[in-house]
Amino acid sequence: MGVPRVWEKMQEKMKSVGAKSSTVRRKIAVWAKDVGLQTNLTKMNHSGAAGRTPLSYKLAKKIVFKKVRKALGLDRCTKCYTGAAPITKDTLEFFLSLDIPLFELYGMSESTGPHTISIPEAFKITSCGKEIPGCKTKLHNPDEEGNGEICFWGRHVFMGYLNMAEKTEEALDAEGWLHSGDLGKHDENGFLFITGRIK
Repeated sequence: MGVPRVWEKMQEKMKSVGAKSSTVRRKIAVWAKDVGLQTNLTKMNHSGAAGRTPLSYKLAKKIVFKKVRKALGLDRCTKCYTGAAPITKDTLEFFLSLDIPLFELYGMSESTGPHTISIPEAFKITSCGKEIPGCKTKLHNPDEEGNGEICFWGRHVFMGYLNMAEKTEEALDAEGWLHSGDLGKHDENGFLFITGRIK
């Protein structure tokens, strides 16, 4: 788990090191990253569907991806997560091209941490995933494009701020929905996308 700035700094350093590599190494890296990105985007867009793994991907994994993971100290990580702030599509695609998908989490302190999560079997670039089991999401006052205030409901939502009744009333409505102040929308498959901020 790392905040976006951690992944961005790693991306910057890797690009800097890559720029100093030999021409042959750079060409191999470009080829491998193209294979990695296309293969992982295909997996992402066909979640749950069984398919053949391209030979080029297997080769790229053996000669590039495994070495990159080891150099980064991520060779024993089964999943890599990011959260707590927005992350750029460029950074997500950079790591995806290296066969290191970054799965986004979304939540608040008031929701005891994560409310939505991306997983290998169900993720989309720039989406913060779907609700954790037992949690519910609604979009309050959505506009014509489906953008509304993201509200949380579930046993993980806090009971209120200690000795701060007015603040509690602002955050929690009468039905127990926590109003995040973030704008978001769902796609046709139920993935949540953060689109802005209202407060």
